[in-house]
Amino acid sequence: MQVQGRLIRAGTTTIIPAALLAGKGQGCDTDVLFLARSDQQDVEQITIVHVLPKIGGGDLRLRLSTGDVISFSTETDVTSLERFFPPKAKAGTRLSQLEKVGWRGILALSVM
Repeated sequence: MQVQGRLIRAGTTTIIPAALLAGKGQGCDTDVLFLARSDQQDVEQITIVHVLPKIGGGDLRLRLSTGDVISFSTETDVTSLERFFPPKAKAGTRLSQLEKVGWRGILALSVM
């Protein structure tokens, strides 16, 4: 699995094309997440620390264990990354899904 995005380096406004890759780590049977940056030859193993969900039609942004932030356009399918999200991120993801329903849909659901 590979998901292309834009990496914003920690403490800067530098934007670098990057990708998140899932694969087997050294000595692991489970999938781990790797960051591949266009300005580096090697990939590094990372974790997702914080998720800023797509609210208001904006880009999805993920804060990584490196301190960097990677963002994905609204057209990018990131469902394959959800298994790597921290447990608390699920509430924010649900909020963004509710937003897709619209205020009329939320009103109808709350009345039911």
